[in-house]
Amino acid sequence: MSLEAYKWAASLAGLTRREKTILKEIGTRYNEKVRMAWPSVKRMSSDTGYSESAIYEALNSLEEKGYIERVPAYDSWSGARTSNRYCLPLFDPLSIPPQSGYLKLEHYFDTEGKSQIESRNKGEPVKYSIFD
Repeated sequence: MSLEAYKWAASLAGLTRREKTILKEIGTRYNEKVRMAWPSVKRMSSDTGYSESAIYEALNSLEEKGYIERVPAYDSWSGARTSNRYCLPLFDPLSIPPQSGYLKLEHYFDTEGKSQIESRNKGEPVKYSIFD
């Protein structure tokens, strides 16, 4: 959770109530270590009370306005589609992966129960595997 990302989203003017609510929802779930958030549309719908179609409309609008960037993600073992990753380029310019494409996710935990991001990067910036 990022209180700073939430505050940033809450302070913005010129957004509809729905857009601001969805942006705050993403901000609430923004992970500052990996510089992304990944709430599912179903979760955002449940938490906000908006329909899934209303969530998609708000996400499309927020992306068009440059507040978010969606990165499709796939599980590295099964290849199954997972929740999009949401970058906040106006809040954190370093959050955008360096190339377009989709994100291949490695499994989150090693055999010692540590996050693979923590184990692999040891405090270094997160490196993304981007595929076209």
